Amino acid sequence: MVNLDTFIDDKTNHQLFLLLIVLNIIDFITTYVGIVSFGSTEMNPIMASAIQWTGTVWAVLGVKALVFGHIYYHYYHTEKGKLLWFKPRTTWLLVAFNVMFLAVVVNNIIRIGAKL
Repeated sequence: MVNLDTFIDDKTNHQLFLLLIVLNIIDFITTYVGIVSFGSTEMNPIMASAIQWTGTVWAVLGVKALVFGHIYYHYYHTEKGKLLWFKPRTTWLLVAFNVMFLAVVVNNIIRIGAKL
């Protein structure tokens, strides 16, 4: 079993969180290009509903901003959140979300490339 306590420092989870934000921005850009330029559809049912409800792809960015705002507030501005931020399970959760969004971005790029 890997002991995460040996490699988690003050910057690890912050860097993973920043990477998650960057991957989500790239996800938005590739989703936007796919929908606007190639007529693709959003595969995430929650985001697809947001797009349908608002009539714009920009709803995806709004939903992402709300989620990240909530995470930022909870983990940086509450005592309970500050205690949880440096737990190994938080690191694993951030790693899992980063891998998931990396897969989403790669999928988006492959789909856009196939339509060129």
